[in-house]
Amino acid sequence: MTEHREFVRQLSTWLSSVGVTDADERAEVAVDLADLLRAAEVVRLELSKLLAPHPAAVTTDDTLQAVANIEVQLFTELKWHLESLETRWQRVVETVAKHSDTAATDLSEE
Repeated sequence: MTEHREFVRQLSTWLSSVGVTDADERAEVAVDLADLLRAAEVVRLELSKLLAPHPAAVTTDDTLQAVANIEVQLFTELKWHLESLETRWQRVVETVAKHSDTAATDLSEE
């Protein structure tokens, strides 16, 4: 969990460096991105279990647990964070573009 928090902090720092000044927006976007990636990794790991080279080692209960966990990750975690990002991401893109234009203008004036 500490690694996850550190990743959120790094994302937040990066967002700040590209011009996202609203702390709440920065925090929400950073958490959404980090949680999205963590949920996707859980899905990948669960699928890897199901695709193991020795399927006889995977019990029916294990399979049911894995597909249930995949469902939770896909249709709660991933879906919720994607929907949340969808409302914010365009502002991030616009902010980065504006920040980039400002930085380019500042450099050309030097």
